[in-house]
Amino acid sequence: MSAKSEADNGRPAPLNGKYPVFHEDEREERSKLLELSLLDGRKLIVPCMEFLLRGYGESALIPRALTSMNWEDALGMFLTNTTPEKNSDGAWMVRLADRMQLGDIGFLGHIQHVGYSRAAAQSIVQQCTQQATKRKWIHLEVAPWFSGPVHVSAEGIWVRKGTFLALRFELNGHPEADGPEIEVVKSRKEEVTRSEWENSDNVAREGSPVYTLSPESKMAVRSFDNFDNAGLAPPEANGGPKRKIILGPRRKHTVTYENRPDVIIPPTLSGTPDVRLDPSNIEDIAEAHRMVVAHGTLLEMWKELRRLQLEHRETFHSLEWLHVKRGFVNDEPPELVGLQPFSDTEPAEPKARKFVTRDIKTEEPRGVLVLRFRVTDPGAKGWREFYLLEIERRYEQVKVDGIVIRKEEDGCQGLVATLAPETQFREWLAKTLSDIRHVVGQVAKLRSTEKAQLVTFKHVPSRKDLLHPLRTSAALVFTKANVTL
Repeated sequence: MSAKSEADNGRPAPLNGKYPVFHEDEREERSKLLELSLLDGRKLIVPCMEFLLRGYGESALIPRALTSMNWEDALGMFLTNTTPEKNSDGAWMVRLADRMQLGDIGFLGHIQHVGYSRAAAQSIVQQCTQQATKRKWIHLEVAPWFSGPVHVSAEGIWVRKGTFLALRFELNGHPEADGPEIEVVKSRKEEVTRSEWENSDNVAREGSPVYTLSPESKMAVRSFDNFDNAGLAPPEANGGPKRKIILGPRRKHTVTYENRPDVIIPPTLSGTPDVRLDPSNIEDIAEAHRMVVAHGTLLEMWKELRRLQLEHRETFHSLEWLHVKRGFVNDEPPELVGLQPFSDTEPAEPKARKFVTRDIKTEEPRGVLVLRFRVTDPGAKGWREFYLLEIERRYEQVKVDGIVIRKEEDGCQGLVATLAPETQFREWLAKTLSDIRHVVGQVAKLRSTEKAQLVTFKHVPSRKDLLHPLRTSAALVFTKANVTL
């Protein structure tokens, strides 16, 4: 519809003078309007340009690309693989380009997999291409890329009884939330650096003075929209602005991050220089810990806890890690739950934003290893559960005697949690992961509540067992949970 069609139908003013008739020819009207029906029978009128800017994904790049590029080039700005693809479970595979955001997932999934959605987006490109050669003005007609009801919000004016003109429009729901699950794949550039020592092969060894942590030390990080932090205030916050709350059901999706290495690590070379540690030199234990932990603190903690389970089968029944799609599982290797990056409107300190990710375009969010323990509890005449949260350590490049090595940053404390029987685990986890972002990983600042008893511990290297430096820390987990192995 347009101001011209409204005037022709004898409707007031038209639109109370907000959108006057521009041209006698309907085709020359500048302001095309989209009429939407509300569930109660009233009408919502949205300018087509407003719907394009606010309703076609979240990134500002999307409307710019659709109105200035051909279809193939625009699609290449959105997706790294434009061919429709499904995984083994039938979920849509959507491989996001670097500049796309998670708020674009629904729109991009539809234009890649659904014909009418793709036609709606292609129509914008075609109109701009055709009208650019004939007219000074381009008069866009924009159609919804989805079907069915969706929650929206609007600011504007009532132009007549039962009809509201939206001067500001937003989608507050996920269109077609009951549609197929979407598996999102984001890639990040990872520079694999070699040591300046020509004999180094970038493979970690126990006792080696020069190494890059082994490839296994980089654990997979997955994000799940069920752990969204919408509406969650910072810990001990006194009000303040909150993120926009999404109403209605959410479209189910998972996010996987893939690395794009710039340098291929060469095969292991024989004869790499090696040193042995002197156990009598207790002052060097901290350095020995950093050198021996070739697979990273989180993976080494997992390995030590598995060893304890094998040694104490009667007491220590099970050890499982949280997979964002399958729940708690015990297969190898474990993966991390990604922290949710802060939105632009979410209140957060700059250091908290950098703690999650220094740049969401090139660095995946920091992950958290979430473990569930089931142990025998003589007092309860059965078994009980408790949880361990271990925060991922980022890598740092340092020079030692002119040699470049890669090591972990100073780590965060571990967090042991015992939940009350009535506590909903997923709600508690979502709030705790959100709080971890705000306290920049300093979990000692988190407080226990009636729903969850929280205890922290430091990863103190073992003084006696240099081959298993985290043995003491693994055993300390049970001490903090009041469990005797």
